[in-house]
Amino acid sequence: MKPETLFVPSFNPDEPDDPWLYPNSYLVDGVATVGQGTLEQRLERYGAPKIAAKPANFIAWILYILSWKKVVPDTSASAFYTNYFEPKGPTFNCDPQPITALTDDYALLKKNIGELTALGSTNILEGMMWGWRVLSSREPFSEGAKEGTAGTQKIMVILTDGTNSFGNLPNSLGSAYTSFGYLIDERIGPATLTPEGTTSAMDAKTLAGCTNAKKDGVEIYTILLEEDDAATSALLEQCASGADHFFNVPNHSKLKSVFTDIVKKVGKPRLSS
Repeated sequence: MKPETLFVPSFNPDEPDDPWLYPNSYLVDGVATVGQGTLEQRLERYGAPKIAAKPANFIAWILYILSWKKVVPDTSASAFYTNYFEPKGPTFNCDPQPITALTDDYALLKKNIGELTALGSTNILEGMMWGWRVLSSREPFSEGAKEGTAGTQKIMVILTDGTNSFGNLPNSLGSAYTSFGYLIDERIGPATLTPEGTTSAMDAKTLAGCTNAKKDGVEIYTILLEEDDAATSALLEQCASGADHFFNVPNHSKLKSVFTDIVKKVGKPRLSS
């Protein structure tokens, strides 16, 4: 197994040409769009020529690929959302800052934190999973101490000010494009899931991730900030490594004292994710 093949770049597909139902239509659709027709038909809008049958051998495949025509995408700002006006295209809605691996460079950490910008909706699951990956000694981040190393503490703090959200939409795809693809891909659950159903499904996966991370030796603290959703509160309580590891913070003014409390529980300050 090659670790570098486990995580692939996000490629946001071109969506149908209806700006009222789809946020990211950046190509003029041909025979078929996302979720329609055959693969060959869907590729036509990306410049693939029409073919009656798949190429028969390697040379034929090369010639076929070389025959693709260049397409010009519409990278104008999307007007679908009221609070997100980024350019449409394959990288639409893909603007998180790169993850900083474990480091003792305090200046770098402070700089990168200062450059973070809040965008999009809440995905506790993704944050938790990438936090675990950063703490792990395994790829794609390998800076963490090997699991079970004596004298090593692996501590993760999960903070959220919202509930898990998948981004359901009333269109043929069922949602916006996410790390799970579209709702119709059924990687989160049935394509018929309601917004409440997708939140519950994400909560279940988040809890499973927390459970596995704790089995892997990660100590988890959770903070619910200015959010009174009972299900999310229950999720974070269960994710935490114990009752004294969960904090319900109704006002951000109390956040500093919570982190001070966590530092005291840990024993002394350590770099964590």
